[in-house]
Amino acid sequence: MDVIVPYGIKYKKCNKISLSGYKKTQIFPFLEKNLIDKNSENVMAIVAELHCSSYYNDIDNFIIYFFSNYLILSIVSYSFFINKNLQKILNIKKSIKKNHQNTSLINSNEIRNIYCSIFSYFLENKINKFSFKIESKCYIDENYLLHSNLQKFHIVYDENNVALSEKLSRGIREILYWIDNKPSLENIEKILYWINWCIRIEKLEKKLYKGVNLQFTSNYAVLKNVKKKSRWEYFLWIKIWQANEKNNFLNKLLLKSLTKLFYYNYKNNKIKERAGLIAIAILLCNQQYKIKIERKITKMEIFTSLNANQFYKNVQIDDDNDDKYVECYNEYNNIKSKENTKNIYKINTLEKKMDFLRDYVPKEQQKKEISDNKEDKSNIKKITEYFSN
Repeated sequence: MDVIVPYGIKYKKCNKISLSGYKKTQIFPFLEKNLIDKNSENVMAIVAELHCSSYYNDIDNFIIYFFSNYLILSIVSYSFFINKNLQKILNIKKSIKKNHQNTSLINSNEIRNIYCSIFSYFLENKINKFSFKIESKCYIDENYLLHSNLQKFHIVYDENNVALSEKLSRGIREILYWIDNKPSLENIEKILYWINWCIRIEKLEKKLYKGVNLQFTSNYAVLKNVKKKSRWEYFLWIKIWQANEKNNFLNKLLLKSLTKLFYYNYKNNKIKERAGLIAIAILLCNQQYKIKIERKITKMEIFTSLNANQFYKNVQIDDDNDDKYVECYNEYNNIKSKENTKNIYKINTLEKKMDFLRDYVPKEQQKKEISDNKEDKSNIKKITEYFSN
């Protein structure tokens, strides 16, 4: 059961600027950098800032992006845990009344713990970055034939017998080649090459399909609810699921999780950053071994979940919690009288915003802040000072 923490962060609508005044476009690249550098305290502080800024879709998309590009080779089974918890966040959103939703979500202890668990697992596992190069003129025969496995291939047709272009059909058939030929880990980057090749060709041939409605359909339950059914990558997922019908070893929950993560908050521009999910699903198609989805809770995960609220306390909070939050807290804790809880909301004066973010926000963001701040720079606290006690 979800609970609202006994101190409130007041909701503020955040678009390009976060709750504590940092540019959203600059925070996410630094979250990525700190994950790569394994700076756990910085990561948890940034996640707290992003969560309190209500950047839910952006956080969820980043989780899928980072997993797909850096960690999927290390912990492919973790896709089940990520999908399960992202779905749990959606259920929490649905269960909260609309008039309390904004304030409740940023003060939800369950959501805080979910984000802590996911990012702590990211911090503890080895990073494996995919590396491949698409030629600037990949559409020229002499370039793409260097990567080709096919001498002959068939044109791809949709459900309405509309033919895809020769080049796009070739790219799709090159990807499907690996389903029939049991790829190994060494072949993953070849699969990724052709996925990205199709993305490039699709952009070049955009005018060719202008006004044409391609349609692919599937009877698989996990694909039935996908809104976008007119794209070539949907055709790939159909073939992946067809190949897995004969595989009694693969855990279907794992394939289902990979599919759902791919289509979570789906937009056409997400294909490139989620290509790793398709590549791994193809790799698993004909593998004759089971991958366990059970996992052990680590010490770091327990520690970060227990201490999550310490990071959130540093986010900018108004000294006086408003009646709207009190009402929300009472409702979630089945408290009928405000008189019994009014003293809970007295909080100590906090340090200025998330000023420890100055240690790693981009310098461009700091220039104006430092020029406006006449205080000695030596007074700016390091993040570790906040948690020394």
